[in-house]
Amino acid sequence: MEEGITKHFENAYRLVLRYLKTLYRNFPSEDVCEELKERVELHEKCAFHGMGRSRSVAYFVARSLSSMVEEGMLGDKESRKVVYPPNFLPRRRWDGVLLFSFSGSGETLETVRVAESAKEEGASVVGVTSSRNSTLYSTSDLRVLIPGKSKKDTGNATKGYYERLLMKKDLPLGTTFEIGSTYFFASFLEWMKEGGPSRPKEIFRELYEEVRGYFPDRGEVERLYEYFLNDGKKRVVVMASADHSGLLELCGKFFAIRASHLGRNAYFYRDCSCPRTNEGDLVVVFGDADLHPSWKRLFGRLRREKGVRIVEVKHTREGNVDEEVSDLCVNIPRGTRDVSGGLRTLTFCESFLYGVASKEGVREIQMKERHSEFS
Repeated sequence: MEEGITKHFENAYRLVLRYLKTLYRNFPSEDVCEELKERVELHEKCAFHGMGRSRSVAYFVARSLSSMVEEGMLGDKESRKVVYPPNFLPRRRWDGVLLFSFSGSGETLETVRVAESAKEEGASVVGVTSSRNSTLYSTSDLRVLIPGKSKKDTGNATKGYYERLLMKKDLPLGTTFEIGSTYFFASFLEWMKEGGPSRPKEIFRELYEEVRGYFPDRGEVERLYEYFLNDGKKRVVVMASADHSGLLELCGKFFAIRASHLGRNAYFYRDCSCPRTNEGDLVVVFGDADLHPSWKRLFGRLRREKGVRIVEVKHTREGNVDEEVSDLCVNIPRGTRDVSGGLRTLTFCESFLYGVASKEGVREIQMKERHSEFS
């Protein structure tokens, strides 16, 4: 009998949890968190830059800060604090701008160029990176160091992608920085919202314990892989509903990019898009609750007319499948904080995709050839 995906998934899931323990031990100091908070509150404008999946992390931070501005958590709305979308940069002047620059290696050419130019023109630069010995680290006014592996640490990229992961008990290129920076900013932003006695590191510990206390249903993992199998023809269409933090969209983008790395013909569509699908395609939907009625009608029609498979990954306490709409519902418990469910979803998705890489023997060098945003 052919081996399933479960063993590979479980190995990856444990490695993600092991990395999160490493992040806890190397969490940015209270001084760094306090200074970052002061800079966010002080500056009139916040801008963000990152490439590949780092841009998705930047989007999550920008979305969260923008929501805080709208809710009056960063001063009165009349103060007109501006939060720019990622890579949408001020054209006239950088005075009064706080620029968040995301690069695991600290050497991403465009990110470094923007950071250096912005600093010369008066911006304050927050460098989020995994490398102390990098151009971005030396350029930045405030450094947020996230433990992780960068492009300079790839080693022998011709080895089995997951073989290196298991032998070295490490996660592959880019993954640790992206997961770590997401978890750090989720904890940091929760701390800013609360304004209570809990420190960012303590909040991170709470979030880690919630993720550690949840383990996905093995049957759901096997069924998802069954639908995810590659026949060289079908598309993997990834959608995400709008949520308060932007974490669901981050998960959707991460999933689509890594699916492309694994040889799938994958696309990401934002909320309320009408995706193009062909017969037998797979649609993966990230949602915070039950599907919107318009989506239910759309997916019901796609299943009836084109035989499209619909998989929901959603944050509800009961993952009952509406058989008129979905083939599978992966139920991710919400948790006690607004970001808990999103972080559980992120951990689930990353583990699933590296489980696929392990089972299918995908090599890292093949991933680089298949997708321009490999990182």
